[in-house]
Amino acid sequence: MYSCASGCGGTVRVYGCKWCPDCYPNFSMGHACKERAFVVVAGKYDEFEGEQIENFKYCSEPMLLEDAEKDLERFKGYPFARIEYQAADNS
Repeated sequence: MYSCASGCGGTVRVYGCKWCPDCYPNFSMGHACKERAFVVVAGKYDEFEGEQIENFKYCSEPMLLEDAEKDLERFKGYPFARIEYQAADNS
């Protein structure tokens, strides 16, 4: 977990994002949480040539942050599951 880039003291909860959920609407490209810019990824770890790598078993389509947080709940039992920020797809 990282500290929010705004300096508010909040914690970033989305991999690849700079801002906490409270500041995200103010600093996002669209200035709103209504960006389809979040994907849920989940999977397991495998060993390859002596290194541990992520083996993705699920990757969602871009969705709203609220929907991604709900989708993430389905994958809590996986060795890794997270929300990642990508460029907005507001189509």
